[in-house]
Amino acid sequence: MNRQQLFRSPQVSVSRFDHQSQTANLDPEEEVCRDYAIHFVESGYFRLGAQGGSWLLSPGAVFVSRPGALHRYSHEENLPPDVCVSVVYSNDFFAGADGDERPSSHGVPAALAPANRLAFLRLRLMKLTERADAFALEVLACELVSAVRSGGDVEGKLYRARQLGWYAERVETVRALLEARYWESHTLASLAAHVGMSPFQFARVFRELAGEPPHRYLLGVRLERASRMLRDGVPVTETCFEVGFSNLSHFTRSFRRRFGYAPSSLKPRGVRALNRVARSPKS
Repeated sequence: MNRQQLFRSPQVSVSRFDHQSQTANLDPEEEVCRDYAIHFVESGYFRLGAQGGSWLLSPGAVFVSRPGALHRYSHEENLPPDVCVSVVYSNDFFAGADGDERPSSHGVPAALAPANRLAFLRLRLMKLTERADAFALEVLACELVSAVRSGGDVEGKLYRARQLGWYAERVETVRALLEARYWESHTLASLAAHVGMSPFQFARVFRELAGEPPHRYLLGVRLERASRMLRDGVPVTETCFEVGFSNLSHFTRSFRRRFGYAPSSLKPRGVRALNRVARSPKS
């Protein structure tokens, strides 16, 4: 089997695996997985046996591995043509996370059928790999875990490759717009018009590919920005309106719901450091 490493950071690595041409493949009876990983089937067909089940995997399918899991792979052909792209997580990537936040937590199947959201995430993965954007790839690795845990968000028929590319370009354009101009008032109609789609079509496609509706995506961007501002010492009320909220109570409720604590509980980094010095015992 050929292995081509496409990207590597301390937290995540991305590799492509394929079988050597004109080389017979001998499927092992059983293979013990070493890492947490999410694998995309790019081409070819093979059967995966894991967790007491069996799946025939085809292009677009995704399967998951975890340390110690037993996988069985079998091919009907002597010269299997399958190609897979694997996202492998470091041992400490999930440090501090509970079991339900891992890609192979209880209730998550070992394999998922092709889905538009999974195909969209694979497109983004390959683009970020080409750019070697470590931070963006690590964030995407978290999105992959969420998508796998939700079962791939299978909705409706699969898009053709050209159609998926067209939709993906427009979803990414709107995501970039919301991240760059999060404080502005946006409407579904204005965002749809920005990328030449009807509001209904845009709302459906954005939710399916991004995993959440555009208004919730914007809310998340605003709250993440608010958290950074508060830690930098910007007052709560000023932060509220700077990030695009028009109501302080709504901002406070949304912030608490996302982070589990009130925005007023965040103290600037400098203040926290001074407090530690003030409380430290004198020598």
